[in-house]
Formats: sequence, structure tokens, C-alpha cells
Amino acid sequence: MTSLVEQLSDMMHRIAELERRNRNRRRKGTIAEVSDDKSRYRVKLSDQNGKPYLSPWIKARTLAAGGVKVDVLYQKGEQVDVVSESGDMADAQIDFSTYSDANARENKDMPLHIKIGDTVVEASADLVKVTGATVIVQSPNVQLGGEGGKKVARIGDRVDVGTGSSKGLWPIVEGSSSVFATD
Repeated sequence: MTSLVEQLSDMMHRIAELERRNRNRRRKGTIAEVSDDKSRYRVKLSDQNGKPYLSPWIKARTLAAGGVKVDVLYQKGEQVDVVSESGDMADAQIDFSTYSDANARENKDMPLHIKIGDTVVEASADLVKVTGATVIVQSPNVQLGGEGGKKVARIGDRVDVGTGSSKGLWPIVEGSSSVFATD
């Protein structure tokens, strides 16, 4: 049989542990370290006595990880939410990124806006816009302007001139300076 003092001490210890775990259920922090394979992160959750308090190595949730995969690589300094159902950082995971003063929202009106450096992919109900230094569309069948259009010719392809002094097959000698195609 335990004494009343021992029981109260045990209860105080349990309450303190419950309060600590409750505080750890959802915390904001910034990415402090990225694993070499970029699959896990350590998050700076606070400073304690002038030293950063880092989470253990944890994984990030994703929007989809089955037949459709949506993969985001977080970067050092990015603000994230860390969630642990038990309140123990050993089973925590990153539950999305959050805009901050250091990384403010840029998109004002597009339903989908993805930006990586200067490359931007935007989409709405009636528009898909890709902006980048180089855009590569890799497909065995590219339809421009709608399905069933005419074939596009390239420099070196031959065209049939049907009449006149240039009648016959002639190579195309000049083309666009910004649109390129392989066969």
C-alpha cells in the first residue's frame, strides 16, 4: 500500500507527462536538417537555454502515395507543422508546410500554383500555363491546338511544292527560334 504522499507524487508526475505530451501534439517549427536521401527531416521546434531543440529524424506526410504520387521536398528554413497523435516526438511526422514571413504566399488567384525557382505551373478550370526557361513535353503523340490537327514540319523535313518553278520536294530551311521538335 502506498502513502498519500506517494500517490500525490505519482499523480503530479502523470499530469506533468500528459501536459507535456499535449503540448507536443501539434507544433510549428522550421526545417533544420535534411537527410541525404531527402526522405526525412529534423525540425527546429524551439530554443532551450540558447540551444536549438530539434525533433528526431521524421518523415513528412504527402497528399498521395499510391497510384498517384504527389511528392514535395522540403528545404532548410521552411516553416512546417509537426504532429504527433501520442504527443511523443518519436512518432511525429511533418503535416504540411506553412507560409511565413520568410516564405510568403505569392499566388493570388489561381486554383493550382506550383513554383520552383523561376518555373511556374498554374492551372484553373480553363487554363494550364507553364512558365520556365525550358519546357519539355515528352510524348509519342503531341496535339497542338486540339486533336486531329495537321502535322508540324521541322527544318530538314521536305515539303511538296505543287506548282510553279519550284515544283517538287524541297527541304525546309528555316523555322522557329523558340519551338523545337524531335521525331
